[in-house]
Amino acid sequence: MTSRRSVITLAMGMLTGVSPARSQSIYPFKPVRINVPFTPGGAADIVARQVGQKLSELWGQAAVVDNKPGAGGAIAVDHVVRSPPDGYNLLVADLGQLCIAPALNPQLTYQPLRDLQPITPVAAVPLFLAVNPSLPITSVATLIDYVKTHPGFAYGSAGVGTTHHLSMELLRVRTGINITHIPYKGGAQSIPAAIAGEVGLVVSALGALLPHVKSNKLRLIGMTTMTRSPLAPDIAPVADLVAGYNVSDMVGFLAPVQTPASIVRSLNQNIMAVGQQADFSKRLADLGLEAFVSTPSQYTDLIRTTSQVFARLIKDLNITAE
Repeated sequence: MTSRRSVITLAMGMLTGVSPARSQSIYPFKPVRINVPFTPGGAADIVARQVGQKLSELWGQAAVVDNKPGAGGAIAVDHVVRSPPDGYNLLVADLGQLCIAPALNPQLTYQPLRDLQPITPVAAVPLFLAVNPSLPITSVATLIDYVKTHPGFAYGSAGVGTTHHLSMELLRVRTGINITHIPYKGGAQSIPAAIAGEVGLVVSALGALLPHVKSNKLRLIGMTTMTRSPLAPDIAPVADLVAGYNVSDMVGFLAPVQTPASIVRSLNQNIMAVGQQADFSKRLADLGLEAFVSTPSQYTDLIRTTSQVFARLIKDLNITAE
């Protein structure tokens, strides 16, 4: 016996001139869920919502952001890894989940390049070094000199194993300075600590630092990418002093590993189109982020090479998860 739902579906197909099979072959034919490993308000969440809004307009289908914080991002990643590879559960992640967590925790249930299909990065997140303005530190060079004569100088980060933490550990290794790490539970704690003088320096994304820089509560002294950022062109990169130094974060879209190539290609083209829109780039710039998109293979290579760099650093310094 033909079900009532089947009759309705068939009737709708007759009215529209599109068969049910044909309608479901057009991606997406239903809402797409974008899973974010963090609470609302952070860089990954903002990127997901900005892209989701644009995709909803493009598709005529809802792109719904679902925040799944916890376990260092593993809850959201596991959910996507275990989802059907049909393009309806996507992941927005940063390098913490993709490149750092696997090196810190060998017991993770997922391996990014085994279990996920990279689609495209969307936003580069350059990190900046900021000091309390009461200190006589105006550059990375003066920071190094100051630390050498002030034992116990401490910096704050958003937690053990974050890019904020590893960027400073890499600087410590490359310059030989003796600097103490004070981990906090996030930027919401580490930045006020630097303002209060609990730590001398903090590393964070520009969007979180800028209000305090403008109110003269913090002073920018350097950034962690190889070249200057258009977001703060007057701030010199650490690489000007320490050759080859390069650390930044990246937020991008991924899908379950066996997602059909046609869907991956469609998603890549759609998200790249969003990333290249002037209003989208401006919105990200206002938040201290840089629009950055690529092909799936380029994104895969970025994850692989960055994972190797962080894994080597974590092993050499014997850094373990909290």
